[in-house]
Amino acid sequence: MTHGLMFRYICSVCLCLGILARSAPVWARASHRPTGIHLGVDVFRPFQYKYYERKGTQYELNACTDFSSMMLEGDYGWGSICWEGYNPKADVLSSYTSSGQYFRVGLNYNFLPDTPNKNQAFLGLRYATSFFQDQLVSKVVYDSTGLIKGGGGRGPINSKQTNVRARWFEAVAGVKVRIWRLLYAGGTIRYKFVLRTDYAKSYVPYDVLGWGLNEQGASFGVSYYLSLRIPLASETSVRLKSSQPHR
Repeated sequence: MTHGLMFRYICSVCLCLGILARSAPVWARASHRPTGIHLGVDVFRPFQYKYYERKGTQYELNACTDFSSMMLEGDYGWGSICWEGYNPKADVLSSYTSSGQYFRVGLNYNFLPDTPNKNQAFLGLRYATSFFQDQLVSKVVYDSTGLIKGGGGRGPINSKQTNVRARWFEAVAGVKVRIWRLLYAGGTIRYKFVLRTDYAKSYVPYDVLGWGLNEQGASFGVSYYLSLRIPLASETSVRLKSSQPHR
């Protein structure tokens, strides 16, 4: 996907969100004060690599506050990734490890701004950045005599990069529903695009924390959250205002 087409795609999403916000009913835009804060965790992120060819552990925290139909949301994640593999054609053993942290922040448009349970169904955009270090180790398999197979004096490769940074954008869609009192559950689908990596001087990072495999121009992801909603004092005043008759 070209940068021009990607730019038009982002503009189209922003235009749609703007039209939806402007066409929302007056009661949905009556107050722009936050009414509550969601603090959550991605419950499946620590188990993502347990039954996959990648190894490692990751964690992700989520926070969100609503301003009527608009929502400000952010994520913070950290962890490590490890790949190990054998290439029989080249007779080479390789391993790749990466560890660090990532952040996401953006806005959502909530289609359910005033439901009694404060449920959410939203579309949004994110800006994401990742800070990590990675290491690539590759060596030719030795035979029983201790010599390198194939000769040629090929020795092991051991290259490490620190302070690597990656940046990208995400278009998201998701829901959050109350399951018990202040406890909410929900999911977010992510379309990730326009990945850029900086300060990778030795080789291109193979797996970017928060993004995934660095092998194509776009990536998809899914997050499953459990969150606790903390009502704010302004929520009571908003309910009182909405209950007053219009003059």
